[in-house]
Amino acid sequence: MKTIVFMLLFATPALAQPTVSAPAPEPKLPLTLSVDSHLQWHQDRSYRLFGTDRTGAAGGVSAALEVRRLGRGILDLGAGLHGGGGSSRGGEIGETDLSLLTPSLSATLRWPVGRWLQPQVRVAADLTWARLRLTMGEGSVLEDRAWSPGASAGAGLRLQTPTMSTGLRGGTWGLAVALIVEGGMHVGAPLSFQVARPKPADEKVAADRIPAASVPVGDLGRVEPYLRISLALAI
Repeated sequence: MKTIVFMLLFATPALAQPTVSAPAPEPKLPLTLSVDSHLQWHQDRSYRLFGTDRTGAAGGVSAALEVRRLGRGILDLGAGLHGGGGSSRGGEIGETDLSLLTPSLSATLRWPVGRWLQPQVRVAADLTWARLRLTMGEGSVLEDRAWSPGASAGAGLRLQTPTMSTGLRGGTWGLAVALIVEGGMHVGAPLSFQVARPKPADEKVAADRIPAASVPVGDLGRVEPYLRISLALAI
């Protein structure tokens, strides 16, 4: 009898210990979708043909996918599509219109240093397609298209809300909203234009028309500091 009482006394503390469950895994945010706004400061004075100053605005969308954790850092690979340009009316050479379309690929390295704050650096490569259209005083139109490769590098801050859990993949994927502010420098090959009358869609009319020589109008430099502001959704 004494032996049974002795064993129960030593067994009671072990039986009284609560069961500790493993903490739930933190929801992941592998994909970032954003709407971007760019403000660029063109160094080439020729951009004043398309506006009152050399500051240009552009907008677009981008997406980035988390591909690797590097210690405390997060490496994202992304792609984007942005458009811009400018126009003027009643200038010395009539109306001018410049339209730009730029797809890009990027790599971003960011470091969460707090619940809300993530400093980041980003590098990107892009290819810009441009169309220049001149409408002269008598109504004649001259135009040309050109393309230019480019690259950019910048640094900034990502302000992100706390992660909210979702039902995706058993709750392992989350949802957050972020504001990304980045400044840097973009460098690209100059855009070179030689305008001419556009070719008519009707082949017969085009064959009857006397060919006109193209007129070189110079280059547009593409060395430009920029400020990029993005509103993003991380899922």
